[in-house]
Amino acid sequence: MGARRVWGDARHVQASRIRVLLVDDHEAVRQGLADLLADEEGIALAGAAASAREMLVEALRVTPDVAVVDYELGDGQTDGLTVCRLLKGLPRPPRVLMYSAYADSRLAEEALAAGADGVIGKSSLGVEVVWAIEAVARGRRVLPPLPALAP
Repeated sequence: MGARRVWGDARHVQASRIRVLLVDDHEAVRQGLADLLADEEGIALAGAAASAREMLVEALRVTPDVAVVDYELGDGQTDGLTVCRLLKGLPRPPRVLMYSAYADSRLAEEALAAGADGVIGKSSLGVEVVWAIEAVARGRRVLPPLPALAP
């Protein structure tokens, strides 16, 4: 058995495009992210899924470098934290960037405990989303800003 390939390793990412899997139950969000990523030379959309079941099929089919996962999937049964755990249990686990309208320190703690590599808010600018994908692909942790402490 040869040396094990390290997925998401910076050398691998620099040599090729970052392969991204989008997981969100809203088609408009998936399409908007896909449109945003289509203009990025260093990123390739590998697949998209609306549910945990679709995500598993796609993740095994396309072996993404990074999965952008919605925190609240609309099926009422599976949330983004569960999807993150499933992704991290795959033979070639991708980096996971949790994508949520509720990106705060509480979610960041839960996401990190589930194995996520970063958390970003849905209110973020497109350039921030692209930066976060590139950062987690290179092994950096991305977290939402902490709230200001009262004086």
